[in-house]
Order: sequence, then structure tokens, then C-alpha cells
Amino acid sequence: MTKLLGKKVFDENITELLEKPKGKLTLVSIRDTREEVKIDNVKEEFGGK
Repeated sequence: MTKLLGKKVFDENITELLEKPKGKLTLVSIRDTREEVKIDNVKEEFGGK
């Protein structure tokens, strides 16, 4: 679609309608600035019973 509309028009009108999926969780250094993920029930999160 970007090709058809042009980048400027696409960014102005369509970008806000797109939803970017979250990536996989990963272990990082304590200095990493990304927001921390809090998991309430680990068993449910990983498909356990």
C-alpha cells in the first residue's frame, strides 16, 4: 500500500490504524531501558495447568 499511496500519504492516514504485534520476551541486562513485563500467573502464561 505504501507504494500505491506514497510514503507521506500512507504515514499521515494509515499508520495509526496498523497494529504492530509485540515481540517475544527475552532476558536483558539490568541497564536495558525497555519497559519491564510483569507476569501474574506464570503457569497460565506458559500453558501450564
